Amino acid sequence: MKEKNCISNLPNIILAILLIPLATPVIAANDISDRFVFDLVRGDSGDVNPSTFLPIAWSEYWFSGFGYSQIKTITQDTIDGFTDSRVSTSTTDRRTRLNFISYQNRINEKLSYSLGADYDFSQIKKSEFGYFRLVSGTIDDYVAFDNNVDIDVSGFDIRGDLTWGRRTDFALARLSMILAPSNTLDVEQETVFKPIVPETGTSSSSTSQDVGYALKLDSRFRVFPLMNIGLEAGYELLPLKYDVAVLDPNTLNSFTTARVDVHEITTRIGMRFIFRYETVGNLYPVIGVFNRKVEVEDQVNGFTESSSDTFYTFGITGEF
Repeated sequence: MKEKNCISNLPNIILAILLIPLATPVIAANDISDRFVFDLVRGDSGDVNPSTFLPIAWSEYWFSGFGYSQIKTITQDTIDGFTDSRVSTSTTDRRTRLNFISYQNRINEKLSYSLGADYDFSQIKKSEFGYFRLVSGTIDDYVAFDNNVDIDVSGFDIRGDLTWGRRTDFALARLSMILAPSNTLDVEQETVFKPIVPETGTSSSSTSQDVGYALKLDSRFRVFPLMNIGLEAGYELLPLKYDVAVLDPNTLNSFTTARVDVHEITTRIGMRFIFRYETVGNLYPVIGVFNRKVEVEDQVNGFTESSSDTFYTFGITGEF
C-alpha cells in the first residue's frame, strides 16, 4: 500500500523537480537563494510529497514566487461516547501559494525586511470510515459509516518577514507572518450510515471566513565547518465555518444540517541539517525532521481534538 501511495504522488514530485532548473538561474543571478526551499516530505502514512517555494527576482528590490506543499496524515481512534466503535481518518492537505509581488530592502547592515501580497489556495480532503454500536430504544445494532468532505479555502493574503543577520554571520534568523483577512471556504460532503439511513447525506456550501494568520521562525547556525544546523517553529490559525449533513439525533434514520465552526491550530517544530556542499545557485543539500501538531477547537461546543505526527525531509535549500 505504501508503494502504491508513493507512485500516486510521482506527478507532483516530478513537476516540482522539473521547476528547479528553470528557477535556479534567476535565483543565482539575483541573490535570493535564501528563500528557496525544495523538500521531499515523508510521514507515518508512507507517502512522499513535495514542499517547495521557488522565488523569482525581478530586480534588487522586487521578487515573486510560487509555492506548493502536500501533507497526508492517517489516524485511528474510537468515537467519543461509543466504547464499541472504531474510526479511521485520512486527511490530505494541499496548498498552492502564488506570491504576486514582494518588496525587500535593508534597514541596516544586520536587519532587512520584505512586504508582499499572495494568493493562497488550500484543498483539504478528509475521509472517515468505521463503525459503532448504536443502542437507543428498540435499536441495538452495529452502524457502518463513510464520510467524505472536500474543503477548498482561497483568498488573498498579506505577507511580510524580518531577517536578522547576513550569510557570513554565525547566526541567521527570519520571522515571517502571513495575514489572511478574508478567505472563502467551499465544501462538498457525502455521508452514509448503513443500515439505519437509506439515503446518502449531502451538503454543499460557500462561506466567508474570519481572519486567519500564520507565523514562522527560521534560523540557522554555523556550528560545524561542513554542516549548519537550522531550527524552525511555526504557528497557524485557520478558521473554518461550513455546513454539513449529520445524523438526526431525534429520528436516527435521516439527516439534518449542522454548522461547523472550528479553529484549526497547527504548530510545527523542527530541526534541519544543512551540508556546506554547494550544488547550484548557492543551494545546499539538507535533511530534517519536524513534528506537526493539529488542534481543532470547536467554537460552539467547546471541545478540542488534537493529533500529532512526525515527518522526515530531504532536499536542497538556501541558507535555511
